Amino acid sequence: MIVADEIGEAGYDWIFGACACTRSNAHKNPRGQEPGWVPIAYSPDDVIFFMDEDGFVWMIDTIEDTEHTRFAESGDDFMKQLFSSSD
Repeated sequence: MIVADEIGEAGYDWIFGACACTRSNAHKNPRGQEPGWVPIAYSPDDVIFFMDEDGFVWMIDTIEDTEHTRFAESGDDFMKQLFSSSD
C-alpha cells in the first residue's frame, strides 16, 4: 500500500507492507538488513522499518544511521506509534 505523506507532492509517499516494500524501487538492497528481517514500511525521509522473526519492529535511517534502533514491540505498536506521532 502506498500512502501520500504530503498530498500532491511527488516523492513523499509512505510504502507499507512487505510485498509493496520488496517490489518497490525505493531501496534495492536496504542497508543493514539482518537475516530473517522483513521490510514492512519505507518512509519518505529514507527510514526503513523492519520486523524481525520475533515480531519486534526496528528502524534505520539509511542516510544517517549505521545501526538499527528498536522502534516498537509489535506490528500493532508500530502502527499506533506512527499514527500518534502524526497528530
